[in-house]
Amino acid sequence: MIFEDRLVGHSGNIVLDTTGWVLVWVGIWYPLDTFFFTPLGYGRENRALKHLRSAEISVTNWQPTTA
Repeated sequence: MIFEDRLVGHSGNIVLDTTGWVLVWVGIWYPLDTFFFTPLGYGRENRALKHLRSAEISVTNWQPTTA
């Protein structure tokens, strides 16, 4: 159970309660996730920008058609 109706667990410590463990897990997971996976986003963006830099662009007039 993630949420319980009391703030203090059986041991008398909120950190050892189920809700406390979830908060501890998120507190550890988020910095590790940011540390390992944020640089991957920069690499993806750099590859996309490299493709755009060498892309050929053509500009044409748009001629509306009449029905």
